[in-house]
Amino acid sequence: MIETQENLLTTLVKIVQDDVKHKYYKRVCELKRKYTALITGEDMSYLMRRFDKHESEDMFEQRKRITSHITQSVSKNLIKPLYKIPRSNSVSRNISYKDDKNLENAKQFENILSKFYDGDSLDNWFNTRWIDLAASDPNAWCVLEWKDFDPKTEKASPYPFEVSSEQAIHYVKDISNELQFLVVRNLLNDDFDNEERTRYTIYGKDNAVALTSLTKEEEGVIPFKAYKEGEIIQIVTKENMMLDLIFTRSNKWYKIDIFEYNLGVVPAFQVGFYRDIYTDGKTYLSVIDDAVPVLMKMVKANSEMDLTSALHVFPQKIQYANRCDNINCNMGYFPDGATCPVCNGTGYKIAKTSQDVIYLTMPRDKDDFLNLDNIVRYVSPSVELVQWQDRYVEKLTIRCKEAMYNTELFSKKEVAETATGKNIDLQNVYDSLYTMAKAYSVKWKFAVETIAKIADMYEGLTAFYNFSKDFKLKSLTDLYNDLKIISDSNADSFVREMVYDDIAGIAYSEDHISKGKYNVKKAFYPFSGKSEKEILYAISANLVPEEVKVLYLNYGWIFDELYLENASKNSPVNFFELNRAEQKILIDAKVKEIVERNKTNVTLGEI
Repeated sequence: MIETQENLLTTLVKIVQDDVKHKYYKRVCELKRKYTALITGEDMSYLMRRFDKHESEDMFEQRKRITSHITQSVSKNLIKPLYKIPRSNSVSRNISYKDDKNLENAKQFENILSKFYDGDSLDNWFNTRWIDLAASDPNAWCVLEWKDFDPKTEKASPYPFEVSSEQAIHYVKDISNELQFLVVRNLLNDDFDNEERTRYTIYGKDNAVALTSLTKEEEGVIPFKAYKEGEIIQIVTKENMMLDLIFTRSNKWYKIDIFEYNLGVVPAFQVGFYRDIYTDGKTYLSVIDDAVPVLMKMVKANSEMDLTSALHVFPQKIQYANRCDNINCNMGYFPDGATCPVCNGTGYKIAKTSQDVIYLTMPRDKDDFLNLDNIVRYVSPSVELVQWQDRYVEKLTIRCKEAMYNTELFSKKEVAETATGKNIDLQNVYDSLYTMAKAYSVKWKFAVETIAKIADMYEGLTAFYNFSKDFKLKSLTDLYNDLKIISDSNADSFVREMVYDDIAGIAYSEDHISKGKYNVKKAFYPFSGKSEKEILYAISANLVPEEVKVLYLNYGWIFDELYLENASKNSPVNFFELNRAEQKILIDAKVKEIVERNKTNVTLGEI
């Protein structure tokens, strides 16, 4: 069906009037509540269950009050490795345009992406917020919206409108899983009179239509008459603004707003990527879903352990005591029924704090002295049960990690602390992360291309963010060790070059300009991957042309000179931003200049 503003409006009105929701709305909302509770530790009471046979309602409420949940700590511990995905040494990120000379476009577009989220970049939104949502609300949506701008002097600057599972009430995808439209319901609060209004928005491929319920003041200016369902009228507000209104079956008026953007794609994508088998893959599960059954066991086990510790695991004090010495006290009470203020209703004279002392009358005969050990005794309860419960909770924590990262065969108990054992364990973690990395690539590419369409900068754009199957989540120390092993084993030069690239990836991870310079220098390096010994042999044996020797021996100086010469011309782009063909021409010319100079020096020396 061809999308028009009219059929979008008709579809939205029907959804609002009939309270239509997508087929799996209830399930995704329930999943969101469960995931959020386990991760944040909030709203955990609804996950606890009463043991009806032996636990009264009062006892259950007491257990809920006593329990201090730990799923928050365990869940966040499971999520932390996911933040390492964008830090992988195997990331390949590119945003460029077909015309290499048009670098100004790339700079301008990167600038738009750098202000995507709360003054931060699109990449950082994916590196943090997207991962959080993929864990807590995988069926949430990110809608790309933008504020008004002057197209004559500005470009649109899109930002993320995060739509929760509850807010995304309806959507339709075609047979190829391409989104046709998304309907969002959110509440608007008026700061002035605390009036709450509802807005329904349907996002199509080329248009968006919003219905916003009117305030009481706005409803007051509607002329009184009988209106038909679906009837559209126009009114003028006291600010002299013309409003298009529609009357719905629920006797409510909604203001109509229409936005035209002609993108050819709905500017929204769903956060999740682990498909839910229960819904035939139509919805998504959290990244921690494999560990959820174990986390649910932990809720119960931890609750019972807290209850046991609070009620039973403390010393019991048993002592002999004298009767209260208040003459009016009869087992703690006065004849009128009032509580004795001396013993507080106990009927005995006992020590209540560490500063109190129980006084005994000094006997006249030494044979009348009492053994004080027989007067007060502390009985320590058995702690085997609590120790078992503590070990069980700890075991559940380990099982959560094993369930999520597939390391049950390679735990510390079964694998010695050897490089081989750790490597096998790490490969299992990589396998678990790779699915998320692929989703990162797909969603990042969609977001970048859609933002480019919104900003009218899509033509000629090439954008990708790819991960290797081997994540190579290594530190600089690990990579330097790899380099030493490669050198000692006389491995092929291209293997050594791969490690150099990984080292540069870490060193320049926060500096794209320096990373670009490294890539240019690497592209023209004459002995890429060769060891110093191999290079010296090739030069001394005259196995390479004179130009290659000159380039190698003057490498850093040549690039510095070319950079300064280009800058002195007030060029809009520096030497490292030129296309490769132009860079090669300048490098060859500089090398030729040095070769000719060397020949002249030799000739003069001979004279």
